[in-house]
Amino acid sequence: TVLMMSRFFADFLQDAEHQSTERTSTWSFFLRPKLELRAFIAQMATGEGKSIVIAMLAVFMVQLYGLKVHVLENNEGLLARDFKTYEPFFMAFNISCGTDLLDDEAQVVYCLKRQINQLFLRKMVEGKLDEVL
Repeated sequence: TVLMMSRFFADFLQDAEHQSTERTSTWSFFLRPKLELRAFIAQMATGEGKSIVIAMLAVFMVQLYGLKVHVLENNEGLLARDFKTYEPFFMAFNISCGTDLLDDEAQVVYCLKRQINQLFLRKMVEGKLDEVL
């Protein structure tokens, strides 16, 4: 993932440098538009450490932005494994975690995708979507 991000930014800088050589001013390289990302998607293959990357990103989002993070999983076995594995990791950063979607104290919540889908659907039908999560 780190290599992929490095490659992405290297490509961005190369594109900006190429564009600056087409302009008349040598200073135009520094006037390039800012890199404005709203999302970054990285694909990782089996065994490359998706679970630890997700846990590190969760710590980052909680510590830096104060956000509550939901880690979604399709498989109950993997959910239980990852939660058990990374609970001490979160505790080391003084971050509370759990598996109950309605736990207001948990800063990181591991849950099944179907659980969060059901919760959203129920709250949407009740007209109370803003009250949850």
